[in-house]
Order: sequence, then structure tokens, then C-alpha cells
Amino acid sequence: MRVRESYPSKKESLKGYFSVNADGGLRLRENPNIQSKVILTIPESKIVNILEEVGEIETNDDKKGKWVKVEYGRTTGYVFSPFLGRVKRDLNNFKGKSIKLSHEKNHTKIFETLIESKLMEPYDQSKDRRGYQSNEFQLEDYAARNDYSVISISPRKESCAGYLHSYCYNFILKNDNVINTDMNGESYGELTHISKKAAFFTIYGGEGDECGGALESHTVAFVFKTKKALVARSGSSETCPNECPYEKPKVFTKTIYEYLDGGGTPSDSELRGIFK
Repeated sequence: MRVRESYPSKKESLKGYFSVNADGGLRLRENPNIQSKVILTIPESKIVNILEEVGEIETNDDKKGKWVKVEYGRTTGYVFSPFLGRVKRDLNNFKGKSIKLSHEKNHTKIFETLIESKLMEPYDQSKDRRGYQSNEFQLEDYAARNDYSVISISPRKESCAGYLHSYCYNFILKNDNVINTDMNGESYGELTHISKKAAFFTIYGGEGDECGGALESHTVAFVFKTKKALVARSGSSETCPNECPYEKPKVFTKTIYEYLDGGGTPSDSELRGIFK
């Protein structure tokens, strides 16, 4: 696997798989112009498939480039090309690629085959805290930004994300080499995006009705500079002070920040630019 990115030159054909390199995400529009209606915002580091170039080179927000028609998931629209970086990896058959356990293929070999990179240490089932055993694993998600990429593997046919839990196996790479993984421990959760400073994952769940409810979420950030995993544990609830549903619900929210390994509380300087 080659998970490097390069920015398209003016002469380079804009076609194939690219990742979003815009802080805060990139707006997907109905038509190829800056005034067009926004369909949705594609999160930073997510992958789009460029279908075709549209029009000539123009300048928007001091950036020169072209409008391109892209496919993101099942949605098609237009984005401005300077905020995209080419991904040098064949993603045509990415999702759904699976491998079963066998005498020749143990967990370690399966993971290394799927991510096409060597692990720093072998898989240890006694340390795996997912509580879900499987004999087949498949590629679930992929995101890339600059030198970093994340590959998620699911131990089941459906999504590895669940209600207040996750079965996802996440592998964080820099220049094709694994620098961190959650396989021998608690899952970081479902991959959401990669920023300039960290890779982000989430686990969430909630329930309620017209008169109130509760939501719980855990957001893990693996910080590239320190190679530490931080977690923001948030809980919120809504309650009606009087008779339902006529009174406006009161909302209570609380968030605590920790090191994922339980080693205390991160300083404000560590959280700045990550969660704050």
C-alpha cells in the first residue's frame, strides 16, 4: 500500500481518489460556483472520487484551481480543487475486502495484509477488550491527510460501530508505517476525521422522547506530536420542568477530559487545538 498524498499540478489530470485537506471540511455544492447551494460539508481527510473537471482555472479565496465534479459516498456534487490532495492508493475495491482466520492466517497476518503494512507488535487476544470474537475481518473505512492515514477494520459484515460501544480495529499510519493501533486494548471508536494535529474517533448513543432524553459520547483524539490518546467524555440530558410537551426542555451538558489509558488529566495546553 502507498498512502502518500500529492497536490495536483496545473497540468495534472484531476481524476480519481483525493482526500479533503480543508480545515473544518469542504463544502459540496449543487453547481460549480461559489454562490451555489451547499449540499453538505465533507469532513477533512475524507475521500472523494473526482469524476470530471469543470470549466477553467479560477481564483476563490486567494486559491487558484478548478471546479471538479465528485462523488462522496452516494452523493454527487462540486468542490473547488485546491483543497484536495491526491491519494496514491487503489480504493476501487476497498470496502468489503475481507479475510478469514485460518491455520495460515492469524489475526496479526490478517491485519497486516488488509492494511498492507507491518505492525509494531503482534495481536494479543487476551488484551483485546472488544468482547466480540470473529473469524472474518473486512476493511471498513479509510481517511488520509498529508503524511497521515487511518484504516479501520470491522470484525463483522455490518458496521463496526454500535450503541455506546465499538468493535472497530483502528490503525494509524505515517508515511505507510503503523505508528499506533488500538487492537490490543479498547477500541478508539468509529473514525470521524483527521485534522492537522490528530486523528479523531467517536463512540456515542442516546435515547429519549418529546419530553426529554439523554446522550452520551466519547471522542478519542490520537495526537500526532505526543503520540498520546486523549478522550473527551460528554453527557447531556434534556428534561421538561413541568407538564410535557408544553414547556421547553432544559439541557444539561458535562464534558470531562482524560488520557485514554487512565493516566490522569491532560493540561489545557495539551487540549488546545484538539478539543478546545
